[in-house]
Amino acid sequence: MKKIYKILGCICVLWVTSLSLPLRGESISNIDTAQLSSEANILVQQYFSALEVGEIDTIRGILGGELLIRRQRLLSNPTYSNILQETYENAQFTIKGVDVQADMSVLVDARIILKSANRLNVKLILADLGQTGLHIINEF
Repeated sequence: MKKIYKILGCICVLWVTSLSLPLRGESISNIDTAQLSSEANILVQQYFSALEVGEIDTIRGILGGELLIRRQRLLSNPTYSNILQETYENAQFTIKGVDVQADMSVLVDARIILKSANRLNVKLILADLGQTGLHIINEF
């Protein structure tokens, strides 16, 4: 039952976000940096929610560019969803900072605390990929 609520929550976040994200074809450069930061924050929260419940299709839609290409094999693995759920179950996700770069890409600094108490510091780079909008294009 808990898993159903998490999935429904993820779907609701995606729906609400779709109302505020730019329309296809609208350039991110026309949006002020505060709005871009807000959109990046929402997208990263969606990503973390999808990791927690192992929602592969959502993850595939959020990733883009070379990162999506590099993760394709994992995303196609039928057991990957379960691995994500086991890894990120009850994890704590915190966005420590969002910084819009001069080229309008966005650097997001985040921390993940896993149930094993391991702490991961993660940096995500987000960019506008044209008509498909903002995506996570790199993670380190």
